[in-house]
Amino acid sequence: MRTSKEVGVDLKPRLDIPFGVFYCIEMRKLSKAIYNNNIGDRHAVKALALFVFVKENKPTSVFTDYTITALAKFASLSRNTTRNRIKKLEEMGLVERVGKNGQHLLFKRARVKCANVNLSKINKDNVKNIELGLKALLIYEVQRSKEWTKQRVYQATNPKAGTPLKVVKRAIRFCHKRSITEFVDRGISWNTIAKRLGCGFGKVAQVIMYGEQNKMFVRHCHIKHFDFALGRAQEYVEYSDEKNLFATKKNNNVYSFACNTYSLC
Repeated sequence: MRTSKEVGVDLKPRLDIPFGVFYCIEMRKLSKAIYNNNIGDRHAVKALALFVFVKENKPTSVFTDYTITALAKFASLSRNTTRNRIKKLEEMGLVERVGKNGQHLLFKRARVKCANVNLSKINKDNVKNIELGLKALLIYEVQRSKEWTKQRVYQATNPKAGTPLKVVKRAIRFCHKRSITEFVDRGISWNTIAKRLGCGFGKVAQVIMYGEQNKMFVRHCHIKHFDFALGRAQEYVEYSDEKNLFATKKNNNVYSFACNTYSLC
């Protein structure tokens, strides 16, 4: 068994864990800067998925006696795939060779004191699930930011009884700085998600399905039907001029739909 001195990091077990209890450090948070800078690069996302998987299953964050073959078998990936992802992690500065002759691989700390994204809702059973989870987390974070803005607007325009005055003033300054008078959630379009993730609509559908199945968020569709035969063309024209709305016509039926909106679980 390798010692802490040989590996170069502390491998001592936690003394505050009762005997017989399995000890494992879960990776719950990832730096928001690392996430935002790499979420649009599919190669970086794949590398981060491997990074999270190893951190989740190695309490010391050290892969001892590292070889490409051993790590590929551990993560259930091919050798070429593993090699490419480790190379990407090295470029990102998230892994380092440690120990005598660099025979061990250290997966570095990837969270900061504040400004992290929460990974607790991601299914970490395998690397593929983590990869989809990281992409679904984009929708979760965008919606969480909207919810935070909505709360600030309500605090500034219609504060609840008992809300501290300093909280109200802070919310008012926030709204004035951004020229916000009311909150309107116009949803998140598939075009926006695909552009942010650097993928196609097929992958976006998988990401949304993953998020709903793992109870990260709930999707709300907005579709309106207009029938030209009933003389409702004018209503359609007025409605389709609004922002973030799209329309399609089939057999004299017009279906106008807005971007999906989401609510967090």
